[in-house]
Amino acid sequence: PLPNTSLFVSGISPFSLAIQLNQMKHFKVKVDESYSSERPGLHILPSSNVFGKSLYTFYIGQNDFTSKLDSIGVDGVKQD
Repeated sequence: PLPNTSLFVSGISPFSLAIQLNQMKHFKVKVDESYSSERPGLHILPSSNVFGKSLYTFYIGQNDFTSKLDSIGVDGVKQD
């Protein structure tokens, strides 16, 4: 499910796990495309073989927090 809040509602910009995974997949595709076309600026990109050897972390708690914040308010979250 998509987050039930947004930057405009709560001042926080949550990204669901699905969005984070899609962003990572898109980044890998763009890195691969850059290396295959030898675009300038390659020195700032990770090598394309690093993706299979890397540890990825995803921040998945923000959606739970903002949902709770929306339903019980700041004082309720502080007490919870």
